[in-house]
Amino acid sequence: MPLMSRRGLMLVLSSPSGAGKTTLARRLLALEPSLKLSVSVTTRKPRPGEQEARDYYFRDEAAFDRMRDNGEFLEWARVHSNLYATPRKPVMEALARGEDVLFDIDWQGARQLRESAGPDLVRVFVLPPSVPELLKRLTVRAADSAEVIGARMAEAINEISHWAEYEYVIVNADLDRSIAFFNNVKEMASEIDAPMVFETHRTRCLYSPWQTQRILNALPWLRITADFSHFTNVAENNLKQPPYTDMMDIAIERADHIHARVGSAHSPQVPDPRVGVGLKWTGLFERWWDRIIEARVKDGHAFLTINPEFGPPPYQPVDPVDEQPLADIWDVCLWMTDRFRTRWAHLEAKT
Repeated sequence: MPLMSRRGLMLVLSSPSGAGKTTLARRLLALEPSLKLSVSVTTRKPRPGEQEARDYYFRDEAAFDRMRDNGEFLEWARVHSNLYATPRKPVMEALARGEDVLFDIDWQGARQLRESAGPDLVRVFVLPPSVPELLKRLTVRAADSAEVIGARMAEAINEISHWAEYEYVIVNADLDRSIAFFNNVKEMASEIDAPMVFETHRTRCLYSPWQTQRILNALPWLRITADFSHFTNVAENNLKQPPYTDMMDIAIERADHIHARVGSAHSPQVPDPRVGVGLKWTGLFERWWDRIIEARVKDGHAFLTINPEFGPPPYQPVDPVDEQPLADIWDVCLWMTDRFRTRWAHLEAKT
C-alpha cells in the first residue's frame, strides 16, 4: 500500500515588538532544520545586518501594491506605518512538499491566515514578562529612534490585547536569570535558617502558569504561596483543561500557603465572591484550594497558612467590566475565613 502524503502545517509566531519572537523563531529553526521560514515582504528600510531574501524581501510601496493587486500575498497588513506581507507561492510550494512553514507575522496577518488556512494553521502568541521589560528591550536594542520606540510601545498595548485569539500563549522570560534569583535568595535564607515561600503573582518571577511550571521543574526545592487569581486573566481563563491541569499538579504539590483571592477571566478579583458569578468562580478556585489542603494533610502538616484578600479601594474600587462597586472588604474576608475553617475540618476528617 502506498504511503499517504503529508501536507505541511503553518506555525505562526506573533508578539509585540521586543517580546523576542524573532529570536525564538531563529532558535526553533536551528533545532528543527526541516522547518522552513516564510520570508515576508516589507516596505520598511533594512536594519543593520539584515539581508535581502534572508530576513525580508525589501520593496518600495509601489512594488508592494503591484504584488498585492496581482494576488501574490497570502496576507498583508500595515504595521508601524510600514507594509508587511506573506508571499503566496513559496509557502504553497513548501506545504505541498509536506514541509512545515514558520511565520513571523503580527495579529492582523494571523487573523487573515486563519480565515484562509483553517486546520493547516497553528498560532502562538509571545508575551514579554512585563511592559517595563518590553520598554527596556526596545531601548537596549537601539535599532530605532526614540520616536519610533514610543510609537511601538503604544502599539504594543493594542497588540497584546489580541493574545486570546491564539491557540497557544508563551511568556518569553529569562529563565536563567529567574533561577539565579531564587538560588541567591535561598543562600541568604540558609544563613539565618529561614524558610522561603515565593508568591505566584503577575509582576514577579512566578507570573504565569507556564513560567511558574518552568521554574518549579528547574528548582525541586522551591515552595510557593498560591495566588492563582492573576492566572485566570493574565494568561489563561480555562480552569479545567491543559495547560492548567498539568501546571496545577506541580504547583499544588509545592504550595505551603494559600493567598485566597478569587479572580475571573477579566479581572484578578471578582466584585463579590459570595454571590452570583463571583460564587461560581469561588467554587472553581476552591477545587484548587481543596487539593492543596488535602496534599498538606496527607504530607502530615499540622496546619496550612491561608490569608483571604479582597480589595480594598483604591486598589480596585469597582469591577473593571460592569463598574459595579465591590462588596465590603471585612465581610468578605470573614466569610472566606469561615469557609476555609469548615473545609479544612471536613477534608482533614475525610483524609
